[in-house]
Amino acid sequence: KVAQVSKAIQFIMSGLDIAKSDPKYNFLVYNASVHYWHVAKQMHRSGARKSLVASVSAVTAALEAVGEPDVDWRIRLTMLQAQSLYDNSEADAASKCCTALLDFAKKSSSSLYRDVYLLSIALNAKNVAAATKVKQDGGTTPALKVAGSLQLIRSGVISDTAAVRKEP
Repeated sequence: KVAQVSKAIQFIMSGLDIAKSDPKYNFLVYNASVHYWHVAKQMHRSGARKSLVASVSAVTAALEAVGEPDVDWRIRLTMLQAQSLYDNSEADAASKCCTALLDFAKKSSSSLYRDVYLLSIALNAKNVAAATKVKQDGGTTPALKVAGSLQLIRSGVISDTAAVRKEP
């Protein structure tokens, strides 16, 4: 089944290359990204995402290149890219991707900011200082601060819940 999905993704990537080649076909980049999402959805699981790194990176780069106005869609695909990088043992690249995505989501006032914020904490779980910094910098509201603290606990960054109570 993975081979069939990979072959379907290759066809979508071919179409994406054609759509990027001429500005009058830029609208097809969005269409290709939607088809990509549906075809690759079976591989959106932890462990399976690592095989999507190249293709999802190409899709997100294409959306950025054509200036896709649907910010939430670009964010959703870039979140998949970060998760794929992380699954592919590229934690540093995933962290950089999340940092840039967090800034982009904040600047664009995206409804997905909370999801990006929590993903950034989760993907930085192995780097306690980075995860804590993301939590402190990104928690702009009391609700986000609480969600960030819970994500730190879930990710194993904080094992002592008393440490959470001491935070301002």
